[in-house]
Amino acid sequence: MSLSCFLLSIFIFHGLYAQVSTTAGIPPFEECGTIAAPNSWERDKYYGSNQSIVNDLKKIGVNLPEDYLDQLENGEYHSTNLNTASQINLQYIPIKAWIYRRNDGSGNISEAFLRTSLELVNDIFSNQTNIRFYLLCDIEQVNNTNIAENGETHFNTYTYSNRLGGAINMHFVIDAPWGGKAKFPWDNPNYACAVNTGSGIMGRTMAHEIGHVLGLYHTHESARSSDHYNEDAGDCYQESVSRTRTQGVACVSTIGRRKCEVNGDQLCDTPADPGLFRENRVPASYVGNNCTYQSNLDGTDNWGDQWQPNTNNVMSYSTSTCFENFSILQFGKMSGYVPGIGISPVSFSIVGNSQLCIGQSSTYTVNALPGVNSYMWEVPS
Repeated sequence: MSLSCFLLSIFIFHGLYAQVSTTAGIPPFEECGTIAAPNSWERDKYYGSNQSIVNDLKKIGVNLPEDYLDQLENGEYHSTNLNTASQINLQYIPIKAWIYRRNDGSGNISEAFLRTSLELVNDIFSNQTNIRFYLLCDIEQVNNTNIAENGETHFNTYTYSNRLGGAINMHFVIDAPWGGKAKFPWDNPNYACAVNTGSGIMGRTMAHEIGHVLGLYHTHESARSSDHYNEDAGDCYQESVSRTRTQGVACVSTIGRRKCEVNGDQLCDTPADPGLFRENRVPASYVGNNCTYQSNLDGTDNWGDQWQPNTNNVMSYSTSTCFENFSILQFGKMSGYVPGIGISPVSFSIVGNSQLCIGQSSTYTVNALPGVNSYMWEVPS
């Protein structure tokens, strides 16, 4: 019988552990506190040009068809089939964690639970992106009851004052009126977010807020309008169900542009979303069992077409257990904002055999890295 050989792939980083996914007992999504300012689109480098995102994806090696946007217009959606992400190198982003406890040091999550939650984040991002996250060793423990129990009141203060360059700064508070809240990459400060650990859905909230940190709007956003929900927006601001519908003559500044490119979340491969969950609305949620969309509960867009949103998109207000994918253009937009973090690459080399056969063993070594005191070695099964 011939020996079966395998290629030994080793990844080295600190704080990133095996990925797990647990959905049992997790409550529905708690609303996000991140609301795009009416002028956010003016500072978004990808505003109005989905083709720029396609071009940037092709530059990093994603094999997208040249006519991807035309395929979207023809109804040939490929937004949840991003197998091409496996063709390109992984991008590792460091997370600087700030955990706020009461003055006596009580309350909030353990570091072990934080690591477990980050595993779920990586599990979600592994579905359609090449983006992964690792936790920096020096987790900050801040004893401040005022911040810990008033996450909204002091949001701007702690995100501005407590930050480390070259990483996403993630703040964990005990109480806030939202599940999470983020700064967009064009904000000041940027690359920062907060998570309400009392919400009970921390890992999924982290994934959602990181999406904002890397430039993504809610799928139901009315991003050029003061309206938070797409279903409320007027004709010049609503993202239509149709991918071919364009702005009319009354929409002076955007006349002739694709509605899906200048309205809503401004990405044409995320279907128009009215707002899957909304407090004080009857019914509050349009998402049923098994993440099904309850189309009989809502209406249509302003042109009479039935909404057909994606209930599995991480940036929606779907039930949190449904969060499992990003679209191709969402991935491209996030990837395009990663360089702005200013991550300092770590240089290291692994010495050892590149191939092993079953029954063989080998020793591998790696050079010492400043600030790293443990390593996780990962090999294929």
